[in-house]
Amino acid sequence: MLCGEGRVVRDRPVARRNSTTFRYRLWSDALPDLPLDGWDETAATRELARLYLDSYCPVSVGSLTGAT
Repeated sequence: MLCGEGRVVRDRPVARRNSTTFRYRLWSDALPDLPLDGWDETAATRELARLYLDSYCPVSVGSLTGAT
């Protein structure tokens, strides 16, 4: 719930890279230059899609919508 509300963010694993136990940090400590209240939902969705496409292009429409 706290991650979904943007209060905390999951950080690196406690032990090895493939560990299932994680550390958590406050959002403001982990990402101080990314205020959550600076985005409306539509703009945030567009920016997320743009970043995804820039990183993983070419992709299908299903990759963005979750359809397979």
